[in-house]
Amino acid sequence: MAFELARLIKQRKRTQHIPIIFLTAHYLEDEDAVLAYDVGAVDYLTKPINPVVLRSKVNVFVDLFRKTRALAALNVRLEAQNAVLQREAEERMRRIKAEAARAEAEAANAAKDRFLAMLSHELRTPLTPIVYAVALLEKDEDCPPRIREAVATIRRNVGVEARLIDDLLDLGPCPQRKAHAAKRACRCTRHSARRNSHLPCGHRAAQGQTTRADRSEEHPT
Repeated sequence: MAFELARLIKQRKRTQHIPIIFLTAHYLEDEDAVLAYDVGAVDYLTKPINPVVLRSKVNVFVDLFRKTRALAALNVRLEAQNAVLQREAEERMRRIKAEAARAEAEAANAAKDRFLAMLSHELRTPLTPIVYAVALLEKDEDCPPRIREAVATIRRNVGVEARLIDDLLDLGPCPQRKAHAAKRACRCTRHSARRNSHLPCGHRAAQGQTTRADRSEEHPT
């Protein structure tokens, strides 16, 4: 009966850590003590029992039980603190990775800006002498009509090439696009002014409106 009661006590989660001491007046064999220890007893005493010894044993086991329970509570607190520290470490690692990715992206954007600037220079440089030669031929009053048609064709193709370069540079970052768009507008304004400088005032105004309309159609908002 006592063994069954000890088993029930140890099977319940609420009481499984309670220390059990067996007291008996009929000590028959060592197997009884072994069985008592198997069901969860911490000691097996036979009568007559010295009260002082019994109290000392109880005090030792109670103190051990309290320390075990305190250690378990400490382990729970340490596990909670460890979970907090682990979350903080993971968050710190995520921030480090995000900063590294942002720095890498900024470096890639800077490299792309440098490449676009170099590409713009390399693509525009060959056009400069062509534009200069076309301008000289356009000013030559003795230039035959056939040559003038060829010069006009060259002028149109140079313009197409310049617009392709402009469109290529328009794919860059926003600050670069804004700066390039401003330069492009200034070039268009200067070109329109040079082209219309020989027209009367009324024709210039009409031509300017047509030019602005053409630019709006080319780049709708």
